[in-house]
Amino acid sequence: MKKYLILYSLIILALAGCKRPPTEAEKEGQSSKLPLEYKLAIINKKGYVSKEDVTITRFRYLLQSLESKTINNKQEIANMSVAAVNRIRDEYGCEVKLLELMEYANKVVAEGSNVNYIHVMVAYIQLYK
Repeated sequence: MKKYLILYSLIILALAGCKRPPTEAEKEGQSSKLPLEYKLAIINKKGYVSKEDVTITRFRYLLQSLESKTINNKQEIANMSVAAVNRIRDEYGCEVKLLELMEYANKVVAEGSNVNYIHVMVAYIQLYK
């Protein structure tokens, strides 16, 4: 009897250590924990990006720079930038790299101008009409 009790205990402990694969909701939660600049790098490259990729550092800089020049926060800047790239692709049939678009925006917005970033994106999209 003691043998069976020990055997059952070992089986229960072994099963308790088994992990099930993450659900879709859990995967979503994991991706939301990624830094914003890393997500932008993935979108820019359309796939895997190593954590040491130089574009991550560049996106971090661009987000900080654009946030200081506009009335928008980093998340808003990222969302509008991705939306602009998608619109240019879907409506005008042109492929634009996200990094290229944000580099352009950073060059044309002057320090201390406090503009709304949406106006910069609208102007950029107009270039493709």
